[in-house]
Amino acid sequence: MDTLLPQQFTQLSLHSLAHTQERLIQLNQHVFQQIEADEHLETLKIKLQPILLKAKHKETIVAAVDTSTMKIAETSRGIVIAVRGANVWKQRENYRYTRLGPFIFHITEENKKDVFNTLERSYFNSVHERNHLSAPTLLQMPTRIASLLERWLQAMLTKTVTNGLILFDGSLTSGTVDTPTHRMKEILETGRTRGNTVLAFSKMTNLRANGCLITDFALGHNPPYLLETTGLRTKPPMVTLGDVYVAKLSKGNCAFRLDIDCAISSNS
Repeated sequence: MDTLLPQQFTQLSLHSLAHTQERLIQLNQHVFQQIEADEHLETLKIKLQPILLKAKHKETIVAAVDTSTMKIAETSRGIVIAVRGANVWKQRENYRYTRLGPFIFHITEENKKDVFNTLERSYFNSVHERNHLSAPTLLQMPTRIASLLERWLQAMLTKTVTNGLILFDGSLTSGTVDTPTHRMKEILETGRTRGNTVLAFSKMTNLRANGCLITDFALGHNPPYLLETTGLRTKPPMVTLGDVYVAKLSKGNCAFRLDIDCAISSNS
């Protein structure tokens, strides 16, 4: 695996902390949440005929990735944050994982651009991307750094898993500052070339049909089942790279937005 990005995380973490001389103040444990992009949903509809799911008794690798970030404290110059991530997979009744972090950074107005651009350059090599780097604001840095780590972990799964199910947290909407379209397309294409299917699950969504959240549609069917949506439109430059469903996988009130790589056959 390409380990340049996590190496840069470690080096930049140590470097930023080495220059912290002030006493830390205002300790807190606020976890930053990545918010789903605002999508234009005027034509979104739901097919109320459920797609019933049946178990396939065939051994399949199931892998998942997620990251989190937390603001630890504030200083007179900036903020101290922690970022971590993990890949977890199950094969032959055994669970395995790769955990990275927590990486602790002291982010200031003075170093935020260097930290962000160094991490971006260690992930990408194209001249185009290097010439279009822009540093986030100080408050945006925790989620942007966590997003970079998450995309790297996703890419590593698609490069190392074969003929498996790969689970992402969130959606397959791209074109945002955290998820450039070309980056997500590359991740999905790599997964397809190795026979993988990417599924993105989201507990929270702002998608609505007929004025109701799509996850609030209740049918008198026994789970597990899916409800297919149609007519989703996004405002450029955002692009939806997955077919969107409502997934009701167990009894109770919990339903998910499910994005399935739209280049994958519905028979997969």
